[in-house]
Amino acid sequence: MSSLGIIGEMGSSFNYVQTLRITRDTATALGLTQDAALFAAAYLKGQRAFHVSYWNPSTGTYGNGQQAALIYALYLGAVPNSNVATVVTQLLARIDTVGSQQACSKPPCLDTGILATKWLMETLSLHGRTDVGLDLAFQTKYPSWGYMAAMNATTVWEHWEYINGDGMNSHNHPALASVGAWLFRWVAGLRLGDGTVETPDHAYYGKGWKKVLFAPGCVTDVRLPSVAVRLTTMYGPVQAAWANNVSALTMVLTLPPNTEGELILPAPVNAGSSVIKESNKVVWQHGAFVAGASSGVHNGSSAADGIHMMVGSGSYRFVATL
Repeated sequence: MSSLGIIGEMGSSFNYVQTLRITRDTATALGLTQDAALFAAAYLKGQRAFHVSYWNPSTGTYGNGQQAALIYALYLGAVPNSNVATVVTQLLARIDTVGSQQACSKPPCLDTGILATKWLMETLSLHGRTDVGLDLAFQTKYPSWGYMAAMNATTVWEHWEYINGDGMNSHNHPALASVGAWLFRWVAGLRLGDGTVETPDHAYYGKGWKKVLFAPGCVTDVRLPSVAVRLTTMYGPVQAAWANNVSALTMVLTLPPNTEGELILPAPVNAGSSVIKESNKVVWQHGAFVAGASSGVHNGSSAADGIHMMVGSGSYRFVATL
């Protein structure tokens, strides 16, 4: 099978198994126990089949080893746990390769189109590499969003190439514009608090912005020292902002009534040495949450991804020493 053929086949398989996962989670959220069990089993079978079908033990990679092949396997959770780090490393190496990917002349390089680009950015962030996603977002050489802007584009094209005439189906196409959702979700850090891809929180699944997660994926890039975002939800407006001034990280979150939130202060905030204040009241000190210091801040804990603060509706301003 040709290189293009295997990627096309993997894309179709990916979408089928991804649909099984979405259906499983939807059935669980709706309380359809039998349906949830049925689709959970089908999803697990699909994951295993994807790995068996496309893992090449002789080359130690999936399919032809292109970015899309690795992305599909990682995002589906089809990669065995013992191989995940290796496959992520392969993906990062492909992004950092010059010459073999759509005439990319300067890394980082995109080698994905309208099907896999969305999952590329999500996969990078899910594996803690939002910084690499930012590198791709800031790229101005072809192929990139920055190249489109450099060519005076005011909308996102269907192709990375600059084409006029019959070869360009659309100069205003939604597929590659999925980077916009990624900017909201991982750069600004505002996401639905309904769990991760692999472990959804079904108590909130399908309830929109009932629970808000504010967890930026990268707050250390000097090209982007601050971000602010606002969303209109069925409960009311949700606003979030963060800023890194080298000595302190500030995170601001406003939640409408009848909602709650989880705020994660990521590295370089240090759970052991950082002092965190909410509206000038110390809520974290000496490696522990200070209960009752600020009304609305219900709890705090540390984890591998940062310091978690649980809050109710209202406005909060957290400042953490770095």
